[in-house]
Amino acid sequence: ETNWDLPVASVGLQMVASANSLFAIGGRDSEYQDTTTIFKLTCTGDVDTCEWIESDTALEYGRSVFVAMTIPDDLLTWSTVC
Repeated sequence: ETNWDLPVASVGLQMVASANSLFAIGGRDSEYQDTTTIFKLTCTGDVDTCEWIESDTALEYGRSVFVAMTIPDDLLTWSTVC
């Protein structure tokens, strides 16, 4: 048995993978409210140890049915942001 199910019901969320992580971002809860939560799939050993942990970081505004993607650090420089 695994703990791969998110700890909350959610639709319209986005899943984003980075180098060694998987994130579940936002979504709409069972009361149809957009959420600000970010969960990270964390594994302490083999795949049977994986579980979703809620991040200390959250979205500023609740979102569902949106686009999310990773951006490499080398694309983020002050000259491109300012």
